[in-house]
Amino acid sequence: MAHTSPTVDGDLADDGGGLKRSITGRQLFFYTLGDVLGSGIYVLIGLVAAAVGGAFWLAFAAGVSVAAITGSAYAELVTKYPQAAGSSLYVQKAFANRALTFLVTVSFLAASFAASGSLAAGFSSYFNELWPGPPALLVSLVFVAVLVLINYIGITESVVMNMVMTFVELSGLILVI
Repeated sequence: MAHTSPTVDGDLADDGGGLKRSITGRQLFFYTLGDVLGSGIYVLIGLVAAAVGGAFWLAFAAGVSVAAITGSAYAELVTKYPQAAGSSLYVQKAFANRALTFLVTVSFLAASFAASGSLAAGFSSYFNELWPGPPALLVSLVFVAVLVLINYIGITESVVMNMVMTFVELSGLILVI
């Protein structure tokens, strides 16, 4: 007898198994845009410029090229395999190799954790510029805890929060430009 745990907001698909697809194309676009702006523009641009000087545009051009190719591949794969999954599903379908699928999954998780840490550190740096006082590590941990709570509440709330933050990031860039 199969047992499925109930979810808070009905994340299971109608058939009782798997995840329900609840992120629209527009929401996914803003998720990606927010990630690129948050990490690439607000957090890393100063570090990259300090490391490579005036050639930082080349580094960002290379990054944009890789991101565009990756995004195009994901766009193609999501139409071929329209399931709520991601890189793990695509690798499993392409190679039917559980070890490779596991490796890709672990690599994706490791990269996600590293990016989250970088973004949290960037947030705490900006936070301490506005409100000096609390230790940067504490600000980073509280920031991550709040995001974890939002994700726990539901994917819809998470996506809405991401869209709000993306508009804040865009507004900041528009003010500077």
